[in-house]
Amino acid sequence: MKQRLRRIERTFIISIVGLVIAALLTLVGTLLIANLARYDQRVSTDNINELIVEYPEVASYLQSQKPAEPHFVTIATLVK
Repeated sequence: MKQRLRRIERTFIISIVGLVIAALLTLVGTLLIANLARYDQRVSTDNINELIVEYPEVASYLQSQKPAEPHFVTIATLVK
């Protein structure tokens, strides 16, 4: 009887630990996806255009980087 009770307790504890681990992994995944979505929203054409209008030095900097654009496009493609 005691062995059966210990097996039930062990199974219960293992189940609880498994649920806690699953919940933590789900939380981490959800936070990661939320942060990635927020990151994608921060870098947009509209945001860059706002910077160009408000800060002319940003426009001149971006213009100076124009020759390197194909390189950055290649890197972005590889990252995706």
